[in-house]
Parts: sequence; structure tokens; C-alpha cells
Amino acid sequence: MIHVNAPEWTNHNASDPGITLIELFAFLTEMLIYRLNRVTVENRVAFLNLIDAGKRNPDDYRDGNKLNDEARAVISELRRPTRAVTAADYEMLVLDKFSGEVSRARAIPRRDLESSSSSETDAPAHISVVVVPKDDALPKSDRAGLLGRVKKFLEPIRMLTTIVHVVEPIDVKIGVQLTLHLEPDAVETTVRKAATDALTSFFDPRTGWRDGKGWPFGRDVYLSEIIERLVHVPGIDYVTRIKDERDQLVPALVVVSPDTKKVTNESVPLERYELVDFSVKDSKFVVPSKQTAT
Repeated sequence: MIHVNAPEWTNHNASDPGITLIELFAFLTEMLIYRLNRVTVENRVAFLNLIDAGKRNPDDYRDGNKLNDEARAVISELRRPTRAVTAADYEMLVLDKFSGEVSRARAIPRRDLESSSSSETDAPAHISVVVVPKDDALPKSDRAGLLGRVKKFLEPIRMLTTIVHVVEPIDVKIGVQLTLHLEPDAVETTVRKAATDALTSFFDPRTGWRDGKGWPFGRDVYLSEIIERLVHVPGIDYVTRIKDERDQLVPALVVVSPDTKKVTNESVPLERYELVDFSVKDSKFVVPSKQTAT
């Protein structure tokens, strides 16, 4: 293969260092293949017993398929993280342990979200795990109990110098104010409900967003995406901004809470640990009278 892969290599004599290395690697490869083919069932079973302190009997594994399945299961378990080191470890371990109670988890390094005064302060050695319960109607006491169980689970598997905080996501409650221009045959009440349902579903923290896996943590809200979602609602022709009596544009995005959240006419910025809570009560859809179906 030298002629194919390295045509500029013209000295193929044994005195050439490259030929010497190739022959050496060929010898080592052949030796390893020979040894691998001579690994017995007893050796493989002993190896598995060393990994997980098992007491397997080689006589039970004369069937090669059974031994291969056992080895695959043991090694897969060995590769599964059991200690929380990285942010991804925290998220994976929480979702695996509390799969029936937790819908999503997001780990925020260097943040203490239990202390409202330091949520935006760099906190070395701290990590906050934001947990979204599967049951949206879970009572407050049960939510607190869930957070406590998650924290208790993480304590013995965290790094010794890491301080863990387990919190619920901070919801940024927003509303929208837009004018819906309907198609000629559309029914206003039906379209209003469909528009509200579309945005409620879009911002849902568990089943929202484009992939149906929930609104991404910390993803900003953009007016353009809201309009894009609305124009696909049956009965809506196009969407525009609302104007007041002085013919001035009314803010299309309204932030209900937290009050300190900065908002522009085009977007609402979110922090890494925040999600969207779409408020139907604080939203307003105006339908021009001439657009209303008769």
C-alpha cells in the first residue's frame, strides 16, 4: 500500500527507518491478534467479576452470545456516570433518577439561584440545578418536597468543594398586543381562541418550542417568531402592530414580571435559568371591524 498512499516514498529496503517501523507494527499487531484469540471464557468471566465484584461461574457462560451480552451490559454500566462533575452530569443524573417527576433540568455553573440577591453574581464553587416538574399543577408543598429530594440525591455524588442549589425556573410572564387581520370567511371568536392556544403551546415549558421539548432555557422572545406562529393559525391573513388614538405604535411585547426585565419593541431578553410564562390575561388581540366575518 506504500505505492498507493505514499508514492513519494521510494526506498523500500530493510535499511529504511520507515520499513523498520512498518515491520515492527505488523509484528505487534499479529501478536495482539494471536493473544486476543486465546482469551478464554475463564479469563473473560474473571475480568467481569473484577469490574463489578461479581461471583459468576465460567461454566454458566460457555454460550458465547450470553457472555458477550453480559460483557456489553457490564461495560455499559461502567461507562454510565455516577458522579456529578460537569453541568451535563447534573442534568443527566437528575433526569435519570427522577424521570417520573422531572420533565427538564438545567444546571447553571457559578450561580447561587437560591439567593435572589446573587442570581446575577459570579459565585465560584456554586452550581444551581433548575428543575421543571412534570406536573404543572403540583402543589407548592409537593414542589418543595421534590426540590429537597433532588438536592438530597445530588449531595453525596457532587464534588467535595461544590455547593449545590436546586430551584425551580424563574418564569418571565409576558403578554402580546397585536392586530389580527382575518381572512374573509374566518370567525373572530374561533380565530382568537386558536391564536391564544397557539402561543400558549409555543411557550409551554414542557411541550413547547419548535421541537415539542419545551421552550429553551434562556432563549430570548422575539416578536418576529410570535408573528410567524400567528400567521400559520387558520383564519389569520396577516398580523400588524396596534396603534393608539394618536396613531402611535403600542408595545407589542409586555413584560408582566419580573418588573426589572428590559424589553424592546422586538424582543424580551431572558437569562440562562429563565423560562417564559405566556399570560393570556395580559394579552390583547385587536380585530378590525371590517375584518370581522358577517
